[in-house]
Amino acid sequence: MVAGAAFAMRLRPLGAALALGLIGLAFPAPGDAQRLPCAPGRFLVPGGERLVPGGAEPLIDAVVIDPGDRPHRAHVAIDSGCGAASARLRRTRGGTALRVSWRSCGAWSRVRLRALIQRGSACRRLVGTLRARGVPPQSVLALRSSCGDDVVDTAGGETCESDSECPPDEGCDARCTCSPVGALRHLRDRESMRPGPATGNTRLP
Repeated sequence: MVAGAAFAMRLRPLGAALALGLIGLAFPAPGDAQRLPCAPGRFLVPGGERLVPGGAEPLIDAVVIDPGDRPHRAHVAIDSGCGAASARLRRTRGGTALRVSWRSCGAWSRVRLRALIQRGSACRRLVGTLRARGVPPQSVLALRSSCGDDVVDTAGGETCESDSECPPDEGCDARCTCSPVGALRHLRDRESMRPGPATGNTRLP
């Protein structure tokens, strides 16, 4: 009996650990559960199209998704006329989905946007539908703004996409901003000292 009781005592910690492991499989850690397939960002509307009439006239229109102060929340704006509004982000098999609404945007009222940042496009493409009172639904296509996409996103802080768009004594750096040539050469020397192939899209003179 004593030996049996001792064996049972040794099994209890193992059983408790197994039970905790099964609970962990059934209920992922908060960080895993809250991770979205595609992150927020700025998504540029190609072709010079403006999504909202009667509002601002940006050089390049954009759907701007800024992270909120809570998980799965964000502030969404459209540069051509919709101010920042609170939105809910949701995990889907296809990527990160969002829904947002505004009382008015430019010449429109009761505006609603449903969109998806597509996982299959490496999270670069946002597609959706924009609706407003008395207006036929509008399809939305926008591409994530990033340095090296050949579009100078001035509203996003970029000033160049190549050296030719900078003053003669400056070059286009890895953040797509014009920097003094000396600073770029210093960056080149520092990168050359690192082991392995260089990474990034730094443009050097």
